[in-house]
Amino acid sequence: MTLQFASKFGLEKKKINLAVNGLSENSTNIKWKINDAFISNNDSSYTSQLDFLIVPRITDFVPSIQPNLKIKRFNDINRSILADPSFDKPGKIDMIIGAELFY
Repeated sequence: MTLQFASKFGLEKKKINLAVNGLSENSTNIKWKINDAFISNNDSSYTSQLDFLIVPRITDFVPSIQPNLKIKRFNDINRSILADPSFDKPGKIDMIIGAELFY
């Protein structure tokens, strides 16, 4: 989770000292974490309690360019509500959750 996002919601940070390795063996030092943050889906029918490491920034805007997609057609075909209806527009990544919460 980014520091800006955690601060926006006033989440309580705990001090830690942890080295994390990422892509191409790049290392960063983590100074803060958040325990027991609640996340939920759009209608709050699903909630989960998670721990997060706090970083200044996760990545650049994603996607890096806006693709030419027909979103309305996508929704009509799948009859599903998207978690992020603006997924095709470049934007900030505020947090990453693990694959164990995919379903």
